[in-house]
Amino acid sequence: MEVPLNQHIYSFPAAVLTGIKALSYNHFQYLQINLHPGDMRMKKSIALGILILAILLLQVSPTLANKSATSIEGPTSVAKGEEVTLRVTVTHSANSPSHYTEWLKVTANKKEIARWDYSKDKRPEAAEFTKEIKITVTEDTEVIAEASCNNHGSRGPATLKIAVK
Repeated sequence: MEVPLNQHIYSFPAAVLTGIKALSYNHFQYLQINLHPGDMRMKKSIALGILILAILLLQVSPTLANKSATSIEGPTSVAKGEEVTLRVTVTHSANSPSHYTEWLKVTANKKEIARWDYSKDKRPEAAEFTKEIKITVTEDTEVIAEASCNNHGSRGPATLKIAVK
């Protein structure tokens, strides 16, 4: 089926097209559009559009990036002097030599009680991992855990408050 060249198809002017053919293959309909071989303006415009789109995506990607996030599991109330086990889970989208959780630190009442540092050669065991910490609680305690991605930083600290009964 031939389509007259003086019609506009998908907003391409007919001067750009050498022919449009409807093709059938395995019961599916396809539309074949041939551009004039000398129409470099169209090709340059498409290439420029793709380049601009790629630059915009690179500019937006830091806001879409997955930062390291933490969560803390543990009791919220204990007897004075009781030893408790805290589970700190780090969630991140990647665990490769170029993109990984760089560090995890845990503080209790503003004193660092645990820290793990990672590098491209010594990465965490997985993109999501859990560390356990045992502490003895003698007073009301605020536990803060935070992890950071080597490329995108931290999603912010996680907090657990433990009250002494």
